[in-house]
Amino acid sequence: MKNKNKSKKNRLWKVIFVLLLIIVSIYYYPNFYKSTAKRIYRLFQRPRAAVGIIKWSNIDQGIESCSVTVNNPDTRFGTELFMLRVDPKFIETRVLYQKQLSTAQDIARSNSAFATINGSFFDEQNRPLGLLIIDGDQIQRMPTSGMRNSGIFCIKHDRPIIYHRDSYLSNNTIQAIQSMPRLIHRGRAIQKLRNKDERKRRSGIAIDSSGKIIIYITDTHLSGISFSDLQKFLLNPQLKIRSALNLDGGKSSQLYFKRFEHEKHIVGLTKVPVFLGFFKK
Repeated sequence: MKNKNKSKKNRLWKVIFVLLLIIVSIYYYPNFYKSTAKRIYRLFQRPRAAVGIIKWSNIDQGIESCSVTVNNPDTRFGTELFMLRVDPKFIETRVLYQKQLSTAQDIARSNSAFATINGSFFDEQNRPLGLLIIDGDQIQRMPTSGMRNSGIFCIKHDRPIIYHRDSYLSNNTIQAIQSMPRLIHRGRAIQKLRNKDERKRRSGIAIDSSGKIIIYITDTHLSGISFSDLQKFLLNPQLKIRSALNLDGGKSSQLYFKRFEHEKHIVGLTKVPVFLGFFKK
């Protein structure tokens, strides 16, 4: 009996010693520990594609949805992205703004939109930053300074367009919001983005080569995606994206979608004043 107890104590001390060794190595040699842990993990990890299968589901005329996993070699888990693709021939896009902050779900229901996604940035007084045009009326003008790498998503003659702020012309604009940064221009990644490798929750809007609108959002609260990885994903040949603009991210990222029996609700961590809403014509 004594020998058994002694053996258990020895095993316990060995476990404690190993745990202390791991703690010390993490504290004093974090880079060595991380690289070693990655090597061990990769020994047991199956090879994964950088992007999961992009397969669109037809929801209704002019409405398609897709969920895809974007993997990162530096992290164990991939980031889920949810996308909606809408055809302006059948779908109307509007800027929705109210001084009283709201959620994507609440503003979708109050405006009878089948989908909403958070829009542009706003200040501490909940005032939207940048140009804002709703139904042809300018609610807020473009600032004369700041937001140098921003873009304007607008609707002109039922056509969606993303401009650089310096090339934007206001004539015939029905809807417009200003946000930043632009990610894709003429089918190429825009360079020299700030904090391009920082991983955060993201939301954004893109236009493909056929003129369809794609909205996308990270479907997680546990991880995010960097601008660099997001650009690589958006330039996947399957998507045929020509231009893309980042919308307000982080806590603001949220989306609500409901059409027939199809429903998707990505909850934000804060309420926001500006949304893009989508309606059947």
